[in-house]
Amino acid sequence: MPVSRRELLAGLSIGALGGALADRVDHMLGRLDLGDDAAGDALAEFERAFAGFSTMARSLPPARLIDGMISQVALLDRLRRRAPASRRGAYAIMQARYAESLSWLCEEASDVTSALYWVDRAAQWAAAARWEPMVGYTFVRRSMLVINFTGDRLRAVDAAAPVLDMPELSWVRGLAAKETAKGYALAGQGDASARVLDEAMRLLAQPSRDDEVRLGQRSVVGDDLYAVYQTTCDIYLGLGTDVIDALQPRLDGLARSSPRTATISRAKLAHAYANAGQPADAVRLAWETLDAHDQVGSHSALSEVRRTSHVLRQWKVRADVRGEISDLAHRLSS
Repeated sequence: MPVSRRELLAGLSIGALGGALADRVDHMLGRLDLGDDAAGDALAEFERAFAGFSTMARSLPPARLIDGMISQVALLDRLRRRAPASRRGAYAIMQARYAESLSWLCEEASDVTSALYWVDRAAQWAAAARWEPMVGYTFVRRSMLVINFTGDRLRAVDAAAPVLDMPELSWVRGLAAKETAKGYALAGQGDASARVLDEAMRLLAQPSRDDEVRLGQRSVVGDDLYAVYQTTCDIYLGLGTDVIDALQPRLDGLARSSPRTATISRAKLAHAYANAGQPADAVRLAWETLDAHDQVGSHSALSEVRRTSHVLRQWKVRADVRGEISDLAHRLSS
């Protein structure tokens, strides 16, 4: 009998996979060759699977990956409960990593309820393992969800605030500061956004703790990542031409490392063109983003295109782009 996703999620949320559900999960475990758990073979298998899911998530629709990852979490939960006390923390850390990735996939699938469910599970299992960086990072994830699903700028700032008081976590604090800068930018508070973004860049340039290294998606790193952070805030503040010059040349490189990130960045570039008073280019890039969205599935990209569409309304007075702008708005509302 197949495992019900509803039963499984309910059992994971209360920490009790029992009865017939547990028997079915145990049956799945019995069919796997996970090697010697005492030697770490089982966790190594889950690590390899996680790396594979992470790579595929950069280009495949979330729906193709979510069920498979949930199954891995259920198997990990049963193995954790069977493991000696000395090994349970390692299993809880792996569960938290899967949960954080699931929260991001569900976010990209436009399922905010499930995204929040997995953020809560990541916090739960990280706390059980005393993995402080992941506990802090779940506040950053909540801030991201606020921006992507509600647009409530200052609520996003509040959601990330607890992390800024965790002095030993430079990487996580940097990510929290970055989200805070985005919230201020969306609220039109340019000075506050610039100040906090400078602090984010300073923190992210510092060496991170060993237990911070495995946080987040990290599909894009280095200068490209920092450029995305800077240009995102600038776009939200209404800037255009300078942002285009900074972001446009990076699109091909972003596409090679993560088609998903490139799709989201293309949507932001459309927004920059709209800010710069170039509506024809903005509409073209917005449609290219929607075409790419059909391939990868990205709520983040859709959110950015909606912001672009809002700016494009002022250009409907121009006959040469009026129809395209109306068509774009219609597509977004359907």
